[in-house]
Amino acid sequence: MTLESVTLAEVEASLGTLENESLSETTDYLEKEAEIFAEEKRMEMMMGWHLKREPRLQRSTTVATGSIDVDSAAAVTDDFPASAAVKEVLLGQDEGAQTAALGSEDVKGTHTDLDPVQRLFLEKIKDYDNMHRLNGGLLETEPDYVKYLSEETAKLQRLYGGGDLSSFPEFTFTEAVFAKSDPPLLPSHDFVIEMINGLSRIASSSAYREAAMECRVLSIQSHVVRGYVGNKSASFPLQDKESQACQQARRRRCEEAGLRLAATGFLLVTSPKMETGSLGAGLVLGFEVDSINSVQFSNHTGYSHWKGQVLTADELHVLYEGIKLNNVHQYDYVLTGYTRDTSFLEMVVDIVQELKRANPNLVYVCDPVLGDHGSMYVPQNLYPVYKNKVVPVADIITPNQFEAELLTGKNISTEKDAVEVMDLLHAMGPDTVVITSSDLPSRLGDRFLVSLGSQRHVRPDGSRTTQRVRIEVPKVDAVFVGTGDLFAAMLLAWTHHYPNDLKMACEKTFSVMHHVIQRTISYAHELAGPGRRPSPPQLELRMVQSKADIEDPAIVTEATVIS
Repeated sequence: MTLESVTLAEVEASLGTLENESLSETTDYLEKEAEIFAEEKRMEMMMGWHLKREPRLQRSTTVATGSIDVDSAAAVTDDFPASAAVKEVLLGQDEGAQTAALGSEDVKGTHTDLDPVQRLFLEKIKDYDNMHRLNGGLLETEPDYVKYLSEETAKLQRLYGGGDLSSFPEFTFTEAVFAKSDPPLLPSHDFVIEMINGLSRIASSSAYREAAMECRVLSIQSHVVRGYVGNKSASFPLQDKESQACQQARRRRCEEAGLRLAATGFLLVTSPKMETGSLGAGLVLGFEVDSINSVQFSNHTGYSHWKGQVLTADELHVLYEGIKLNNVHQYDYVLTGYTRDTSFLEMVVDIVQELKRANPNLVYVCDPVLGDHGSMYVPQNLYPVYKNKVVPVADIITPNQFEAELLTGKNISTEKDAVEVMDLLHAMGPDTVVITSSDLPSRLGDRFLVSLGSQRHVRPDGSRTTQRVRIEVPKVDAVFVGTGDLFAAMLLAWTHHYPNDLKMACEKTFSVMHHVIQRTISYAHELAGPGRRPSPPQLELRMVQSKADIEDPAIVTEATVIS
């Protein structure tokens, strides 16, 4: 085998082998390669054979045996596979060795201390370097590869805002300057005591506790296989929507409670500002709804026929005991609606009282279903249970005008009467009262009905304040079933979201109702056909189809603050 028969492919193969070798290993390898051809080349080397090469484009620095040109190796970093490793080896040489080797290159550009294979190895790299510099880019690349590289570079420039992607960016860091105070400022003794007391109140408050745990609702209502009544009307909206409302409400409550962390030496006083609707779907947490079905019917009783079972008070107790035995009876809310049995209702009161003892911040939302338009549609003996036992333990109630009058013994003929009735209900226990419908005349005409709400707050100094609102609601000429259950669930959700803003909570709640009812009546008329009244099956609430409106209702019903 002669020197001329050593091809570029063989050299490149040798270079690949050298890629991850250390300097000493590289030297050993080259010496072994030289021995293979030593006999064939000895005569040529003795005759002064030397290898011609092209003129250098720039001055290079050579190193001792086994080394190559640092500048040339660096120039092919982008395109020659072994150049990075070779450069690393070269850079590992000390500066003295590089300087000493400068004299080994004669005036004709040959390296007399290298054997022919080493020189050939070096010359090929230099030739590639020269071609790379003259070409100004990649060598021997396919058009598809060039196109792909250009596209990927453009993507990176778009992603990172442009710039030179061929070099590592430079960063400048300035030293932080901290304000100094001599002597250090320390809070007063009274301030520290006040902050400790405040943090203690926050740590034991519902705001702090709810910020660290999920919202869980125990809903004790009726259930139907077909349609939306009771738990069917409440569970889906609470689970679906309040995922967003829950987190926002927790943050609002923490802010309103005055949650602060550190800044006067060891305490930072902050006041984060939050915008409504700033939380997206990726940052959501829904209400967990545990349902106990007071009845289980095939459908609601507005149909011609229905079948099913009724849960007794003893059966309710058994279910609740099962929850307790597993220690999973921690709730933030209890929601109840229609029932026809006094013992069952009394058992509900017992459960609520026990849950409130475990969690004093639990909120009980009650729809006191008794009747409407001057007549009762539950047994008469339920009335004293509601008045004397249920309403006193409730936090939010949603009676209609008839039920509010029945519970207080006072008639409503004017707005002033309605305010007095709501105050009487406050005195019985609930802090939030919403009269869902009334016979009061609307300022917008006879196509609207009037609803009123009142919310009582306790100021930090212990004094009380009350916000009262009036809502004008468009009438719909149809009989719907399950709307009261949906309303109570939505009021639970939106008062959780806006605990100290009854106006906004009512606007959200009534707007959800408007969207669901309008979608339902439109669909019912379409099914019934022109000139025909929709049937009960056709008037089943379009709950799933109203998902978007439940999640983020457009405000179409505005409340007016009346005091």
